[in-house]
Amino acid sequence: MKKLYLKYHFTEATVPPPDYFEYLIVIDGLECHYIFQPDYSINKPPFWIERFLIDEKIQSLLINKIKMLSQHTREINNNMPVGDSLEWIEIIIDNEKLNISSEVEKTNALTEFYSFINQLVTQEIKQTIEEKYQTYKKNFDAE
Repeated sequence: MKKLYLKYHFTEATVPPPDYFEYLIVIDGLECHYIFQPDYSINKPPFWIERFLIDEKIQSLLINKIKMLSQHTREINNNMPVGDSLEWIEIIIDNEKLNISSEVEKTNALTEFYSFINQLVTQEIKQTIEEKYQTYKKNFDAE
């Protein structure tokens, strides 16, 4: 079995607190973490971590999808526009960093892959985080 390390990062568009948020989905082998931060780092917000597992079948499916998307010769285009929501990914398989080519970024394939990664997080986890986020926003507005 190949060893997969994947870090997917999403940041909300540039908006005032408390509507800004960002999160990571980290896959390290079969162990995964959903890490949510409800505000800009400069405001020193809390962050919440929920752990979940994937099975070997899902891991193999991820690796196969990554291989279809990856090229070893080009770095992903990280020219991040100011003001827009952003998402990007880091991938390591068996200690080898893989890069997504800029050609793939111009297709729906990368968007579909990001969606697949997001679907690995259960509704229960998303609901737990959403409740914490709404409480955070309510308390932020009260200050």
